[in-house]
Amino acid sequence: MRKILSRLPNPLKKALLSALVWLAAAGGALAGERACDPYAIRVATDPVPYQWPHGLKRADDLLANPPGRADIVLIGDSLLANWPGDQIRRQFGTRQVWNAAIGGAMTQHALWLLNRLEGRAPKADRVILLVGTNNLTHDYMPPCAIAAGIEAVAEKALAIWPKARLDLVAVPPRGSDFRFRDADRKALNAGLAAWAAGRSRLRYIEIDALKLTCGGDRATSAEARPACGNYADDYGHFRRAGYEVIFSALAR
Repeated sequence: MRKILSRLPNPLKKALLSALVWLAAAGGALAGERACDPYAIRVATDPVPYQWPHGLKRADDLLANPPGRADIVLIGDSLLANWPGDQIRRQFGTRQVWNAAIGGAMTQHALWLLNRLEGRAPKADRVILLVGTNNLTHDYMPPCAIAAGIEAVAEKALAIWPKARLDLVAVPPRGSDFRFRDADRKALNAGLAAWAAGRSRLRYIEIDALKLTCGGDRATSAEARPACGNYADDYGHFRRAGYEVIFSALAR
């Protein structure tokens, strides 16, 4: 293993070592996953521009017009990008929130944006990070590689905002039965919680899945699942009620 690591470039070596530590921390959550595919780690941790025009335009707009100051910065994908502005203003009150999340983003895209924000980012006291659900949609991405990507984004955000606290939000349930890749999602979150424990300026936020899914994640059949107004019709994005649940978790 030492000989293999010595041949790898430093960024990949660091990500692979992080994934191995994460696998050990996650313990039995990843039964059968003995090692993390280094190429999957590269996919999640090599910065890549947004590969869809509206995402790239949104990134250019954010980079061209960052505010001078923001009490709170949101970084991630559509789960944060779609948070209604009027709801944010009501929930966070007088604190200025800069929503720099971009719909469709995966960890590698968030890293690309953060790399370009370096040196021009507004001062901030708090960063809220929620990313990884789009990585999870791809079966070829194992939880350990997604975790490596999320951790890389978190580390970059902490470096850009050296005086801010970072709230790392767990990847929430999704899918028509709220169980899309659920074992992998739970393993991913367990590993992130272990990785975040004890780190300064970093707080791991676990959303109450029972509350968020209206109990639907416990149902044994489609007929038993309650209607849940927290989720949009695609069972992946949130309605306004869902953002109330997210905010309550962040406010704890």
